[in-house]
Amino acid sequence: MEAIKTLAEAKKGEALKVVELRGGQQFRQKLSSIGVRPGKILTVADIMPLCGPVVVTVDGRDIAIGRKMAERIFVKKA
Repeated sequence: MEAIKTLAEAKKGEALKVVELRGGQQFRQKLSSIGVRPGKILTVADIMPLCGPVVVTVDGRDIAIGRKMAERIFVKKA
């Protein structure tokens, strides 16, 4: 079984598949509107220091996701 972790635990350069979004409907809708939803493949482009955002590439676009949000996005290796 593949290990599931949060996006906040990911390493720069990893290609990951979103498996679950843990949050309310607004949280899920916000992420879906920027292309982050279960089944989607994303790549960690950068991780900002000091609890800054995690920058991911989705559909060719770089998107900064706050660290607290990233802690509620569950992923596994793509």
